[in-house]
Amino acid sequence: MTSEHFADGTVEAFLDALGSDQPAPGGGAAAALAGATGAALIEMVCRFSEGREQYARWQEEITAALALACRLRQELLATMDADAATFAAVAAAYALPRAGREERDLRRRVIGDALVAAAQPPLQVATAAAALAELALSLVGRTNVQLVSDLGAAGALLEAGLRIAAYNVEANTRLLKADPRAAALHQQLETTRSVGERRLSALRTAVESALHGRLPE
Repeated sequence: MTSEHFADGTVEAFLDALGSDQPAPGGGAAAALAGATGAALIEMVCRFSEGREQYARWQEEITAALALACRLRQELLATMDADAATFAAVAAAYALPRAGREERDLRRRVIGDALVAAAQPPLQVATAAAALAELALSLVGRTNVQLVSDLGAAGALLEAGLRIAAYNVEANTRLLKADPRAAALHQQLETTRSVGERRLSALRTAVESALHGRLPE
């Protein structure tokens, strides 16, 4: 799948590539796909709620949620390719020659830049997951009650995407060592992860309450 976008292939082709001995795709692409799948479930819930009389007072919110979920799904699918590309750049940086001092200095700078770039796709996954968690939470009780479990499923996928993304950012910041950019990346991750985890926890509570017949007002 190296010559095409991951999203353009089949599920089987992607999983074959993921399970191969090639360095990419890896966990970052899997995290983005988990997030995109969560977004698609939110879209489904919205589509089964649009135009329904019992949800008429929330139609504006549902339509806006559908548009945002669609956009974030496409962004996450693109992030699958970006993650693979930045990982390849890191591998290429580590393969640079280091015979003399100038070569070692250049290699160190290129590796640092590549690691910072490689942290961006998983940070984007984390940010999207947090946004989608808030979106799913806002739809509990305002969309088709028969599909509240799908909002819970979306939350579980988003939680997986967020956690994997965090692992990947932490792996890159660890390799950056004393580079001051590592601290900034870690702070950005912690802020996003804290927000995302709080929203996902609220979503789980709301879904479980709805499944037991206690829908929010």
